[in-house]
Amino acid sequence: MQNIFNLIIYLLLFSIILLIIGLFILREFFKVEKVARPFLRGLFIYFFIMTLVNIIQIVAYAVEGNPNHIAGIYNNYFAVCLIYLAPLPLIYQIERTFFPERKVLAKYHLISLIILLLSIIFLALTIPKAIVNADFLKNFQMADYAVITYSNWGIIVIFICGAFLYLGLKSSGLYRRYSLIIFFGWGLNQIINGIGQILPYYTLLNLLILIFIIKIIAAAAAAYGFMKLYTLKSS
Repeated sequence: MQNIFNLIIYLLLFSIILLIIGLFILREFFKVEKVARPFLRGLFIYFFIMTLVNIIQIVAYAVEGNPNHIAGIYNNYFAVCLIYLAPLPLIYQIERTFFPERKVLAKYHLISLIILLLSIIFLALTIPKAIVNADFLKNFQMADYAVITYSNWGIIVIFICGAFLYLGLKSSGLYRRYSLIIFFGWGLNQIINGIGQILPYYTLLNLLILIFIIKIIAAAAAAYGFMKLYTLKSS
């Protein structure tokens, strides 16, 4: 029980950090011209939804604990659904804002469509089971839908990391610096998330402090890079 309490405390702290980042982005959103708002809106939506993800997971642990020792920090069905939807508006704006010369991205938003399609397939497979099986939500595990969930996660990570690594390597000066900060910040956070989902339950609990310190630093670095890069792009 103490381990679950510790996990709840770390998730709460991470939620507060994400909320602070989201509110800062929201403040900037209202300060910029309307034409510049879509990108900041997508960034705010991401951090706001990820705050909700952590709150949902906190409530799940507080109410139910983790009696079956289901793998991963994020194992609540509703939290998992939101994890894959959260970056969609941001990815849409990345395609439009940073790759205007790539028609398949800027005009057709191929990556956004793939993520949306995979998310719809996941919901179509799981919602009927949740309706007819009272124990589905309690026993839900991402690994049971690994082909869809891990593919979706992989596409999100590879696109965002690959996009800003590409931008960083082909650019110079501050543009390169902030692109690479996003690459390392986002990538590090996702690596830690991946480790947190596959580690054995008790091993995970022993590494909570390290995991959440890295997550907080990585999330803050990625947000900082996005804000600074956007400022350069819109100036």
